[in-house]
Amino acid sequence: MNKFHKVSFEEFKKATLKAKGLFSDESLRKIYDEITLPARSTKNSAGYDFRSPFSFLAEEGVNYLIPTGIKCEMESDKVLMCYPRSSYGFKYGFRLDNTVGVIDADYYNNADNEGHIFLGFTTGKDLFINQGDKLFQAIFTKFYIADGDDSSNERQGGMGSTGK
Repeated sequence: MNKFHKVSFEEFKKATLKAKGLFSDESLRKIYDEITLPARSTKNSAGYDFRSPFSFLAEEGVNYLIPTGIKCEMESDKVLMCYPRSSYGFKYGFRLDNTVGVIDADYYNNADNEGHIFLGFTTGKDLFINQGDKLFQAIFTKFYIADGDDSSNERQGGMGSTGK
């Protein structure tokens, strides 16, 4: 099963206040309630569009880390690969700070983390993003492991936790 869910309001609030620090509890609740789950735009689209949970100005050359309010449950042999929208790339020099986002199946609801998906990006030109605008796209991909792979470690935490 590959399925998107909202993170809890408490997780979204914690992440948003840390990322922006500009919202009241009341406005955050309204923003959270309006988050939509990623969806494909057409029947032949590979990517699921993630939308901005709030409006903001992305200034040229500044690194942003935006909480999406979304987590993803998926089968253990799947990975969610995140890519910029091509129109933003061509028009604004929009690029993911890690070039391609890799969301592993065990990121979802692991021992120390709900699996909240964030978007880290930089633009080459100022870009005003409205609440609900498509920010990036994500594609489910099956992956394979090498013969002899005997990894049995369990994830404990969020971004960067498997490299510790």
